[in-house]
Amino acid sequence: MPTHCLADSERLYGRWQRMLEVLAQQLDMPVAMINLVDGSDLVFFGVRDEQQRFPRNGRLELAVNSYCANVIRRGEHLLVGDVRRLPAIGDRNPTAALGLVHYYGEPIRDAEGTVVGTVCVMDERPRETSSGVRMLVSLMRDAIEDDLRTCTEVERFEARHAELKTSARRLLDAMTRSGLGEARALEALGFSADDLENHQRLAQLAQPAQSSPPA
Repeated sequence: MPTHCLADSERLYGRWQRMLEVLAQQLDMPVAMINLVDGSDLVFFGVRDEQQRFPRNGRLELAVNSYCANVIRRGEHLLVGDVRRLPAIGDRNPTAALGLVHYYGEPIRDAEGTVVGTVCVMDERPRETSSGVRMLVSLMRDAIEDDLRTCTEVERFEARHAELKTSARRLLDAMTRSGLGEARALEALGFSADDLENHQRLAQLAQPAQSSPPA
């Protein structure tokens, strides 16, 4: 997850958790989850589970043959109507062992297209997933990916802004050393009023951010 998203993870958690609640209710599914990749693990970031089998921030190794681990490895959606009919997916599957025989999940990708997680729904009852289920899960995936892209854009903007401040500070330091750091010196050289205003803006940009006073 982008660094800015991590710093804002509680706000995202609240937003995504509300979406999970609506998704589960609309689809009449007992379990809906958002899982994020963290190294070699999958973290249960958002969970709507009627029986509380999946604690928030719980972890599952990606090497395990779970439904979501299969989605991560394949990089595509996975539909399991009844896992008891699919030994390759059901074998040593810890999620299936909990009685969750039906699964539909989609990969979550970041701005670079890397799979960073999954959004999924599960049920104890076998199901033939309809186009409506796929559409709603896909819509939620799209919303999550939009949030991640926004975080990435904010990170890039802040990094660029920091670079500009550093460049402005270096330029002003060089001007000061050469005797051009004050408005009077620039006026004497024929700089226009607009030039002086731009110089002042540059100086403001170069100033370090002021920390807020304690409450």
